[in-house]
This record gives sequence, structure tokens and C-alpha cells, in this order.
Amino acid sequence: MEDNENQNQKEIEIEQNNQNQAEEGMVEQEDDNLEEAEDNKLMYIYEWVDSIPLSRQKKNISRDFNDAVLFAEMIKYHYPRLVDLHNYPSASSTKAKIINWETLNKKVLAKIGLKLGKNEIDDLVRSKPNAIENLLGRLYNIINGKPQMNNVSSKKYHLNNNANNMSNNMY
Repeated sequence: MEDNENQNQKEIEIEQNNQNQAEEGMVEQEDDNLEEAEDNKLMYIYEWVDSIPLSRQKKNISRDFNDAVLFAEMIKYHYPRLVDLHNYPSASSTKAKIINWETLNKKVLAKIGLKLGKNEIDDLVRSKPNAIENLLGRLYNIINGKPQMNNVSSKKYHLNNNANNMSNNMY
């Protein structure tokens, strides 16, 4: 009798273990799908950036955009009368980068509905992973009249300087 109870208990434990493994596999699949969607969003952003002529070569997107100069150029490309590029000199000091972002925020971003908070500016200046990608995604959506996209995950990516087959849609 006791052997039957032990056998039944073992079978129940095995079944529960199989169910847990199946559920974990489903969660991993969902994570993979989310990661793939985020990767696609990032690739569209990078292709879009690469399709616009900028004054400096792009090597590391977080550092290349942290002084606001290239971001101002991106806006100027789409809204030529809105941005005076002479207001945004190349900068290497944190203070000068903050001044550039604050100027852009006040004079331009507020006008297109893309106002930044102090923390966002700090993240951009300090090249926090995905800070510029998220802002570029928001700009892309404003320019193309689309709803704001969700933030991308915290993966490191670099730009490909030769964009091919730019997609017209972020999604």
C-alpha cells in the first residue's frame, strides 16, 4: 500500500516538473519574441539615422549624439526652418553638452511636442544605453505622424554607416 502511495507521489511530482518546464519554455519563447521586436525597432531607427546626411561619421550612437549636435541636424533635415545649427556647437564637456540639449529642448523640441525632462537630458549627455535610441524613436514617430513607440531594451548597438532598403514604417 505504501509503495503505491510513493509511486503516485512520484508520478505527481514528475507531472508537475513537466508542467513547470513547459511553462518556462513558453516564457522563454515570449522573451525571444519581445527581444526580436525590440531588435527590429532598433534596426529601423539605425537605418533611418543612416539615411540622413550628418556632419560627423557615426561610430557609437550614444556617444555620437550626446552633445545634441547630430540630433539637431536630424531635426533640421526634416524641419529646416525650425533649427539654427549655429546654436549647437560640438561639445566635449558635460556642461557644454547640457547647454546644447537645454537649448534644443527649449527652442525646438517643445515646439514639436518632444519636450525632455532633466533626467532625460542627463541620460543623453552621459550616453546611457538606449537613451538616444528611445528619443530617436519618438522623433521618428512625430515626423511620421505615428503614436509614440515603447522604449527599447538596454542592449548595446552600433550604427551601420551604409543603410540599405530603408523601411517607411517603424513597425
